[in-house]
Amino acid sequence: MSSRINPYRPRHLKSQFTLGHYRAAEVASVAAFTALVLAVFAAAAGEALGLPTLAGAPLWARWLLRLAGLAGLACVAYGVFVEPFRLRVRTVELRSPKIGREPLRLLHLSDIHIRRWSAIESAVLRAVKVAAPDLILVSGDITAFPASLRDARRFMAELSETAPTFCSRGNSEFRTPRCLKLTEGTRAAWLFNEGVPLSLRGTKLFVAGVDAGDEDAVRAVGRRASPEAYAVCLYHYPDLLPQLKSLPYDLMLCGHTHAGQVRLPWIGAVIGASRAGVRYAYGLFRSGGKAAYVSAGIGCRSYGLPRMRFLCPPEIALIILKAAPAAAGARPSHGESAAPA
Repeated sequence: MSSRINPYRPRHLKSQFTLGHYRAAEVASVAAFTALVLAVFAAAAGEALGLPTLAGAPLWARWLLRLAGLAGLACVAYGVFVEPFRLRVRTVELRSPKIGREPLRLLHLSDIHIRRWSAIESAVLRAVKVAAPDLILVSGDITAFPASLRDARRFMAELSETAPTFCSRGNSEFRTPRCLKLTEGTRAAWLFNEGVPLSLRGTKLFVAGVDAGDEDAVRAVGRRASPEAYAVCLYHYPDLLPQLKSLPYDLMLCGHTHAGQVRLPWIGAVIGASRAGVRYAYGLFRSGGKAAYVSAGIGCRSYGLPRMRFLCPPEIALIILKAAPAAAGARPSHGESAAPA
């Protein structure tokens, strides 16, 4: 499938640096929140050590500060040592008149960010087997930096033994292009700005994979799908979701945001890491009879930093496609909310 291009030299590489995935207001919010947390920690540590940080404060205020510091440390410990390994399977049901009488089970994975083999990789593979998908779709960022390509290759080999597996490139794949070799010798295949027609359980599918940042290719590849096929696009960034109804796909599968990775109670994600903003940081969206799902991802941003998730556990999404009359659209299951695009 990839013989038409050199996958190691993407023609649109410049777009990786011009998309502007971080909004200034979001970065400022994260910086302010981080500064507040560090200030509380510093003041609590100083008070506990007997430094004259709050010498004139009443006793109750000093105890409140100590409790805040301890609660903050507990949250950090939970976010580093517990939640990054609490995998959940999110089930979403979509209906379309293009689906045959037998339902299809698509499993969406994103942002796996494999560093070294750990408990989360093993948990994902167990959950994938239990889900028994007809098709596995990976929307980019399989590896991390630094990473063990041997462990990533092992993961992809075991993953693709469960069902046919297709992958699109995320921004991590552009940092370490040779990691694309991790699918060699496995049943997984990269889609380099191309689509493949499939037939599963009496349903015609068109599965497209578009390189992160190549927005022109998102539209161009989708126009190759036949009208009767249910068209699915793997595209790492959710940047185009505000235009969902004009895109030539029935379903967009995206990642990149990690759903914020650290979410605050009653607020949610503070940073969306995309031009679409925090509104499109996570979940199921629909517009004009079309649907999109933005995954919370599996791994964490790396660069040598410890894993960290808070109120945002890693997930894989089991998307069940069912037949429906022409007037029916997409709907979430198990209480999942669908935000209009």
